[in-house]
Amino acid sequence: TEHNTLVPLNYLTPEQDALTSPWWGSRVWCNPPYGPTGTIPKWIAKAREQRDGRGVQTLMLLPADTSTAWYQDLVQNELTELVPFRLAFGSPDGSTKGNSAKFGSLLAWIAPKIQRPGRVRL
Repeated sequence: TEHNTLVPLNYLTPEQDALTSPWWGSRVWCNPPYGPTGTIPKWIAKAREQRDGRGVQTLMLLPADTSTAWYQDLVQNELTELVPFRLAFGSPDGSTKGNSAKFGSLLAWIAPKIQRPGRVRL
């Protein structure tokens, strides 16, 4: 959003609704809201729709919630990597104090099979 300290040149705002808008470009970074149950599967489905329809490659940052069906589906069908540390998110003033994730994180690469990179270790 416009409040991030590092904003990409192109991004969708909440008002533009990224779940119903087409994603442009060939590569997308997606850190979806972790809110209500059922939200993350919608983002995964959108990334797959964009991959299958337009060849978009999406790197997603997600909570590593091993108890969910969407997590099991991702690790079985997409390239995934657990982040081996808790992420700390920066504030506009540059501090990270009190902004650490309370859970582990997962990176998921949703891309056409031919464009998948080799295994990457963090």
